[in-house]
Amino acid sequence: MKTISTLLSVAVISLMSVSASHATTQASTVFHFTPAKNTDTFSVRASGWSDPKFGDLGWVHSSDWGTFHARKGQVITIAMVSKEAGFHPGSTVYFRGANDTADDSYIPDVALTQTATMAKWGAANDDTGEPLGDIVMQYITHGYDGDKTVGAPALTFKKINDGVSGKLVLKFKAPQTGLYEFVTGGYKPAPFVNTKVAHMVKVTISAK
Repeated sequence: MKTISTLLSVAVISLMSVSASHATTQASTVFHFTPAKNTDTFSVRASGWSDPKFGDLGWVHSSDWGTFHARKGQVITIAMVSKEAGFHPGSTVYFRGANDTADDSYIPDVALTQTATMAKWGAANDDTGEPLGDIVMQYITHGYDGDKTVGAPALTFKKINDGVSGKLVLKFKAPQTGLYEFVTGGYKPAPFVNTKVAHMVKVTISAK
């Protein structure tokens, strides 16, 4: 039986949650990062993290996903480098704790919200009706590569400049011990970037 504190925690997360809750979606690939396997190459689309034609929401299947474990207080660094300087990575980190009982490949909707918690209670497989559990992805941080991007971003998006176009580094202190999940995709690509094909982004995670 859930404790009162757990129920209160669920209630607070529920108030923060943002999800269209139309179609539970399974990410095609989720790479689990470990100290021994701390690098992977993601395959993502130029507007995967945020698409202006989609109300600035992102697309689950046009982005790529990763998970890692962290201890409370650890400083986590996620470095993303695109093979094309005009391709600007955007990324959001979520925490999937004890309230999240679904497989980590399941996302509440085909759309992703970059600046808020995403949750879906009693999720089910849309094709078979099979119960999947509760999906609770607590928002932690986000940002996008702002170097040489053109035009004003969405007001809620955090621009990160480091002088290198095509590179993004997210750094944060883990607020809880457990499993973290993050999504990476493209945002505000340069005019010469092909928006109809996937682009390669090298992702490396370190913890101190």
